[in-house]
Amino acid sequence: MFAEKIKEFADRISGKLDDDLLQGALNYADHNEEPLAIEILCDHLIEYEVDLSQEDLSLLKSILVEMKINISATPFKYFDFP
Repeated sequence: MFAEKIKEFADRISGKLDDDLLQGALNYADHNEEPLAIEILCDHLIEYEVDLSQEDLSLLKSILVEMKINISATPFKYFDFP
C-alpha cells in the first residue's frame, strides 16, 4: 500500500545514498514489508549523514505519518522535520 510512496521518496534521494543500500531497503517494500523498508532506509540516511532538503523531509514525514509510524521513535527522531 505504501510501497509506491516509499519508492517515490527513494527516487527523490537517488544519488545521495549508495544504490545498493537504497535497493536493499526497497526490496522489503517489494515484499509487503513497508514499515521495515522505511525504517531501514531511514537508518541508512542517518548512519551515512545524508543531507536531505526540506522538501525531502516533508515528503518523508508525510509518508511516516500516513503509515502511522511514531516520528518520535528511533531512527525517525533524528530527522529535523519541518
